[in-house]
Amino acid sequence: MSEEITVVNSTELIKLANDNALVERSESFNNFKEFLRNELKDGIDYGLIPSTNKPCLFKAGGEKIQMLMGLTPIYKLLNREFVANQPIKSKVYNNTTKKYEIEETIRNYYCWEWACELWYGGVKVAEGVGTANSEEAKWVSQYRNSTPDSLANTIMKMSKKRAFMDAIIAVSGVSDMFTQDLEDDETIQKMKVDKTTKVDKLTKDNIKTIYATLGALELVKTDLDRILFDMGYVNIKDCKASDCNTILLKLKELAKERKEEQVNGNNQ
Repeated sequence: MSEEITVVNSTELIKLANDNALVERSESFNNFKEFLRNELKDGIDYGLIPSTNKPCLFKAGGEKIQMLMGLTPIYKLLNREFVANQPIKSKVYNNTTKKYEIEETIRNYYCWEWACELWYGGVKVAEGVGTANSEEAKWVSQYRNSTPDSLANTIMKMSKKRAFMDAIIAVSGVSDMFTQDLEDDETIQKMKVDKTTKVDKLTKDNIKTIYATLGALELVKTDLDRILFDMGYVNIKDCKASDCNTILLKLKELAKERKEEQVNGNNQ
């Protein structure tokens, strides 16, 4: 006996929710997102990917969200593929001939596909899917001189991590705040070491603008240091990106005060 599936238009679900319920949900969701902004640590739980304008959620941040929401992840293997002695053709640049050449190697092929279910008590609230294989560009380029056999466990874990992060983004509703976790653990570690990945820190361009303004207003570094001290900073690199306009404004106000003092002094 086949089960009947009832299709419900999303607008009908909206009609079922009264205004008070919608307001309460909106407030709860906004409070949750604000809580995450305060709880997750920039450069540890998330970081800015070069050439993008949205921070990337790391696995550490995903695990914090999972624990904060009281969720339990359960993994299910959807597919595993193994092909022994597979001939692989790759385009490789020859430094001697200065040309690209076709290189054929024989190696094993691995592929995993996992599903990650997130459960709250006895209720499944979200599911994510992730896959990884040994012929992805990063594995081929990084381990051209080794065999994928040494990467088998890493590739398997990567597919599970992708499934987990997919589920976390879905259940927490933070896709407007973060992109999904980077696929490369090595890249993430470099990002965590590189302070330029900080999302809410002054960029190099911000700092250049501040120092250019400092010189244009005929102020000196001690003037900037005093402003930073009053704002609670010791080093300009510790300032937030949102502080840039405030610093520029304070510099202009200081320059204006200096000119007024000079004019008043000359009039006396």
